[in-house]
Amino acid sequence: MASRPDSGRVAALRALAIRDFVIVDRLEIEFDAGFSALTGETGAGKSILIDALGLLLGGRADPGVVRPGRERAELSAEFDIVGEPGVAEWLAARELSDPDGGACLLRRVVDAGGRSRAFINGRSVTLGQLRELGEQLVDIHGQHSHQSLARPAEQRAILDGFGGHPDLVARAGAAWQTWQAARRARQEAEQGQAELAQRREELEWQTAQLSTLAFDAGEWEAVNQEHARLGNAAALIESAEYALAALGDGEGSALVQVSAVLARLRDSASVDREAEASLELMAGADAQLKEAVRELRHYRDRLDIDPARLRELDARIEAVHDAARRFRVAPAELGLLHVRLDAELRQLDRAADPRALAVAEASARTAYKEAAALLTRARQRVAARLASAVTEAMQTLAMAGGRFEVVLQPVGAVAGQSLPAQPATPSASLQPVSRVRGAPAPAKARSTVFATASVPVDSPGSPHGDETVEFRVSANPGMPPAALAAVASGGELSRISLALRKVTSAATHVPLLVFDEVDAGIGGGVAEIVGRLLRELGRTHQVMCVTHLPQVAASAAHQYQVAKRVVDGQTVSRVEPLDDAARVDEIARMLGGVRITATTRQHADELLRQAREDAAAG
Repeated sequence: MASRPDSGRVAALRALAIRDFVIVDRLEIEFDAGFSALTGETGAGKSILIDALGLLLGGRADPGVVRPGRERAELSAEFDIVGEPGVAEWLAARELSDPDGGACLLRRVVDAGGRSRAFINGRSVTLGQLRELGEQLVDIHGQHSHQSLARPAEQRAILDGFGGHPDLVARAGAAWQTWQAARRARQEAEQGQAELAQRREELEWQTAQLSTLAFDAGEWEAVNQEHARLGNAAALIESAEYALAALGDGEGSALVQVSAVLARLRDSASVDREAEASLELMAGADAQLKEAVRELRHYRDRLDIDPARLRELDARIEAVHDAARRFRVAPAELGLLHVRLDAELRQLDRAADPRALAVAEASARTAYKEAAALLTRARQRVAARLASAVTEAMQTLAMAGGRFEVVLQPVGAVAGQSLPAQPATPSASLQPVSRVRGAPAPAKARSTVFATASVPVDSPGSPHGDETVEFRVSANPGMPPAALAAVASGGELSRISLALRKVTSAATHVPLLVFDEVDAGIGGGVAEIVGRLLRELGRTHQVMCVTHLPQVAASAAHQYQVAKRVVDGQTVSRVEPLDDAARVDEIARMLGGVRITATTRQHADELLRQAREDAAAG
C-alpha cells in the first residue's frame, strides 16, 4: 500500500500494475497522496501511464496496445475509496463491493486480437460499467484525452457545484418529472377519448354482469359441496342403511355377535385370568361399534332428497360456469376479475376528464417553473463569480488578455439567446438576452453583462432546469470566445482546465486529477505558477502530471522518472520513484539537457528547496 503523508490524506490511486502494454513489459508502482510529477526524456513513454489509466477506465482498446510478440496486455489499478461514499454506494448497488469495503480494484485484459475483458473487484463487468465507475474516480486532462470538462453535463455540474445548490437542482429535477407525467396523462386522455369511451362502456357492462352474479369464492366452495351431497343423496342413504343393518339393526349384526362373544369371554375370565386381556379388547370394540352405529343413525337422519334445492344449486353452478366461459377465466377467478375490472373503471373515470388533468398539469408546471426560476437565479449569481475567477487565473497562465465566459441559454433557444447575469427583479429570470463574461484585464477580473434586445423566453424546460450551461473561452486577446470543447490547442485547453479546476476544486468530487501537457508552450515564471497551482490542487486531490518543465516537477511532492531501455534486444519502458538525490539529477537533466554540470545541479537543488519552502509556507 502507498505510504500515508503526515497530513493523514490517503492516495486515491494506491498502485498501478501493467504487463505487456505497448513498450512496458512489467511494471508495478505505488503512488502517494498529493501532487506527483512524471518526467523523462522525450519519447520515453511518459504518457503510457496515463494511456494505461485511460484503458482501465473504459477507454477503447485495439490490438496495438499489446506488446509485440505477446498474447495479451493486462492492467490493474487499486483505488482507496474510504473517503468516497458515492463510489461505495455505486459498487454496493451492483454487488461489486470489496469484502473489506475500503478498496476498489480495476482490471482490464486485452488480447492480441483487440478483444478485451473488464473486471471490478474480481467480477466481470461491461465497459459501460467500467467507464461509469471511472468517471467517479479519475479525471484525465490532456491533448489526446476525452475530457470531462468538454461535456455540457459536466459544465453544468461544475457551475452548480461551485454555487453549492444541489438541493435546488434536485428540486427542479423532481418537479420536472412530475410535470411531464401530468402532461402525458392529459395528452393521452385528449388523444384517446373515443377509445376511452368505448373501453369505459365495455367495463361498465362487464362489472354490471359480475355484480349481478355476486360471486364469492367461499360461497362457491360451499355450493359445490352441497351440490355433490344432494346429487348423491339416494346412494348415500342406501349406504348408511346397509351399514346400520350390518352393524347393529339386523338379526345377525356385528353388535349382536360381539355381545355374544363378550358373554362367553366373561365366563372364561372368571375361571382363567389370562382371558381378561381379550375381554378388555372386545369390550373396547363393542363400545366403538355402538358409537359408530349412533353416528350412522344421525347421518342417515340428516340425509334428505331435495329436488328443488338440487335444481337451485344446478342453476347457480351453471351461471358461474357460463360467466367463466364468457370472461375466459376459471370459475374460481371471477371474484378477482371483478375487483380488477372495477379498479380499471374507476381509474378510467379519472383519466377520462381532460379538464381535471389539464388543471393538474398546470399545477405541476407552475411548481416546476417556480423551482426552475430559483435554480436559474442561483446560477446567474454564481456564473459571474466563476467567470471572473477563471479569467483572473488565466492571466497568470500565459493567456494574458484571455477571458472565460459562462453562458446560460434557455433550453431550446436559438444561438445568441442567453440569460442575464443577474436579474433586475425576481421575475426577470427568463427575460433579456445576455451573457456572463470574465474581464480581459489581467490586473483584476470583473464581470460584465452585455444585453441585446429583450426576448421573452418561455423555455420548455428540462430535467436540469430552464437553461443549458456552456463554458466559452478566448485564450488570446481579440479572439472571439468559443466553446471550451472547440479550443484547438491542447496546451491551452489543459491550462484552462487547470485554472477551472483550481477555482472549483472544492466542488470537484473526483479524487484523482491527471494532467498531460498542461505546460505546453509556457516556461519560466508561468511554469512556476502552473507548478504552484498543481501543488495547491494536491492538497485536496491526488494529482498526477506529465511534464517536461523543471519548475513544474520541482513543485511536486513526489516525482517518478520514465525511461526507455533495451532489454534482450527489445525496447522497454521503466518507471522509477525518485528519492531526493535522484530528483536533483533528474531536474538538472531537465534544466541542462544531456550534459549536466555542477551549476545545473545547483540550480536544480535550488528549485527543489524553494518549492519545499513555498509548500511549507502554504
